[in-house]
Amino acid sequence: MCFKIERVLTAESLQQIWALYESSFPVDERRAYDQLLLLLTNKYAKIYKFYRASELAGFVVIWEFESFLFIEHFAVMPKMQNQGIGKNAVSHLIANFQMPILLEVEPPFDAQSERRIKFYEGLGFRMLNLEYMQPAYANNKSEVRMKLMANVDRISNLTVNEWMFQLKREVYNCQYE
Repeated sequence: MCFKIERVLTAESLQQIWALYESSFPVDERRAYDQLLLLLTNKYAKIYKFYRASELAGFVVIWEFESFLFIEHFAVMPKMQNQGIGKNAVSHLIANFQMPILLEVEPPFDAQSERRIKFYEGLGFRMLNLEYMQPAYANNKSEVRMKLMANVDRISNLTVNEWMFQLKREVYNCQYE
C-alpha cells in the first residue's frame, strides 16, 4: 500500500477534509469551520491529510508542544477503515515526533468506542486513570466526558496535570486568572 501524508496549509486544502471532519465527530466534539481554519496559523497546531495511493484516506489534527504531542482529531474515510491506514498514520506520528502522545477517546459505552480504545491500545496507548471533561469548543456547545490515553507506560500525576492545563489553555482556549 502506498501511504502518503501531507500538511494542510491552505483553506482550499482544508476544504478537502471538511466533510469527513464534520461527519466523524458529534457537534460538541468538533470545531466550527472558522475555528479549524484558524489552526492553520497557530504555532502549535498542525493538520495533516493522508492518502492511500492518490486517494484521500483521512486526516489528523495535532498539537505539538514542547514535552508532548496531542492528537485532537483523527479520522479515516469510512470506506477505507479496517485496512491498516489508521495504524499507518498513528505509527507515522509516533516515529516522526518521538515524544509522548496524548489523545482523548469517548469512554467505552458501545462496540464502536470499545473498538477505538482497542485500536489505540494495539499501538501502545494506555488509558489514564482520571476523570476528564473536554472543554466546550464554543459558548453554544457543551463539555464532553472523555478519557485520556497516552503512549507511555508510566506518567506522574503532576505531568498529566501540566499537560491538561496546557490543553485547556492552548487547544480549548480556556482563560485562567
